[in-house]
Amino acid sequence: MRIFRWGYPGKNRRIDLSYSLKDVEAIKVELKGASFQPQRTIFLKLKGKREIPLTGIGEPLTLKEIEKQASELANFLQVSLEGL
Repeated sequence: MRIFRWGYPGKNRRIDLSYSLKDVEAIKVELKGASFQPQRTIFLKLKGKREIPLTGIGEPLTLKEIEKQASELANFLQVSLEGL
């Protein structure tokens, strides 16, 4: 599996991560924050307790959207869904 994204401008702007699908343990959903500005994040949970956020910063998704995206991803990767 490969995760690529452009980060903040600067020298180390390019983020390019590669992992074996065997290292994926679960998809995790984390819900935080006040009701008027909730923070909802989907993480890729890997062996070794590493968690990689998959949702972007400033990308507010509804609870329904988060649930749908996380469950579809967990189903596609054939891993468990945590946090809901």
